[in-house]
Amino acid sequence: MSNYATFLDALFTATSATCVTGLIVVDTGTHFSFLGQLIILILIQIGGLGLMTFTSFFALALGKGFGVKDRFLLRDILNYKNMGGIGSLILSILRITLIVEGIGALLLYIQFLPQTKNALFSAYSAIFHSISAFCNAGFSLYSNSFMKYGNSLGISLVMSTLIIIGGLGFTVIVDLSHRENFRLRGKRRSLSLQSKLVLLTSFSLIIVGFCLILLSENGELLKNLSLKGKLLRAYFQSVTARTAGFNTLNIRDLGTFSSFLLIIFMFIGASPGSTGGGIKTSTFAVLFFTIKSMVQGKGEVEVFKRTIPRLIVYQALYVIILALGWIAISALILSLTENAPFINILFEDFSAFGTVGLSRGLTPNLTPLGRVVIILTMLIGRVGPLTLALAIGGRRMIKLYEYPEESIMI
Repeated sequence: MSNYATFLDALFTATSATCVTGLIVVDTGTHFSFLGQLIILILIQIGGLGLMTFTSFFALALGKGFGVKDRFLLRDILNYKNMGGIGSLILSILRITLIVEGIGALLLYIQFLPQTKNALFSAYSAIFHSISAFCNAGFSLYSNSFMKYGNSLGISLVMSTLIIIGGLGFTVIVDLSHRENFRLRGKRRSLSLQSKLVLLTSFSLIIVGFCLILLSENGELLKNLSLKGKLLRAYFQSVTARTAGFNTLNIRDLGTFSSFLLIIFMFIGASPGSTGGGIKTSTFAVLFFTIKSMVQGKGEVEVFKRTIPRLIVYQALYVIILALGWIAISALILSLTENAPFINILFEDFSAFGTVGLSRGLTPNLTPLGRVVIILTMLIGRVGPLTLALAIGGRRMIKLYEYPEESIMI
């Protein structure tokens, strides 16, 4: 059943879907008609793949191809060194997307059918949530997200696996597949530094998040649940917190510790070239290893027997500082426009910037100005930091002079 939607509601929903955020001002499953839900799903798919990747695929499908300028842009966006292999990479991305979403939809259908007893709705729900999970969008046809499936091992594992794969980044997935192909042929091929950093950071954050949520909520939200229910919910929320926005716990009832933990995770986000947002796992990893190198007294940032260029370190710091700067400004505006506890405002702001979609209940009650601020935050979170980093990387100045050094106190 569909209801009337204002222009601002429609704009908010379209932005949230295109930026694969998942924040909603009206319930997706009950407020929008089938056509409205289908439009949201298409926007999620386009936003998850990235507009440039999506249009490049159609250019290849129509036999038009793309020029050197387009190849350079795609190389930077996808962090892919082989200019000549950009076309095959785009096709690989589309192939991986269809295969993973197809398998995910099939597995979810098997899980949904015994509970809904409706084959048609189960199929539709499986397709919708498979695409939404792989694209890390967080949109759900259920009013309470996946809280009613919190004890379902099958649904929790399928959804979390789709989220993890979508959040790793397409170049990492392609790198892993190439390594596996070499292994099957009896050859050795090491992963790139990018892949190693993304895998190390992603799985470390999942484990840390799982342990801390389980510890902090064991006597609160998880108190009356079975051991299986506690483990599944803590794991699922740890996976979805950085990018996807689905929930099996009531987010507005989380304690201060868990809420602030999720804020940190939402800020970090997914990995470069993935379907998720945030400052990216590799940016966080560069910051971590930069601090580690400074503590050890090293002049260079060294990771896995490789030295990270100083320009990359500067880009990482630039992205983090600008991200925190925008969040500070937008949170200040929201604290003026919204009548809500500051933890709820801060949570909403970080969720929008990280394109996560988790909410403590503030989104439907946002003022018109507050909705505009969140819309801008979602757009900047999805596009801004990456675009700014690429702009810096593409404008190297050739210096013909150098000023003398002088120390200052830190």
